[in-house]
Amino acid sequence: MEPKSLRWTSADGGRLHALDWAGADDRLPIIGVPGLNRNGSDFAPLASWLAGERRVIGIDLRGRRVAATTTPSRGKNANCPTMVTMWRG
Repeated sequence: MEPKSLRWTSADGGRLHALDWAGADDRLPIIGVPGLNRNGSDFAPLASWLAGERRVIGIDLRGRRVAATTTPSRGKNANCPTMVTMWRG
């Protein structure tokens, strides 16, 4: 199953990205936040394993993969606005 590419702009103008593998609408999605130097595609094996039972969203944090075109914010909370923007839809 191929993921849908989600793109949005954060409040500070950063272009952000996530991969969205479809799943059951009656269950909460699994949101994958990758570790240091990783990206949202790391969650492809999990999405394959769940194969439509659960929606899986793998986020590309600032400066990673498709979000690499974003000028990264600095500081320990740089990705907090990214997460809040995505959750608010």
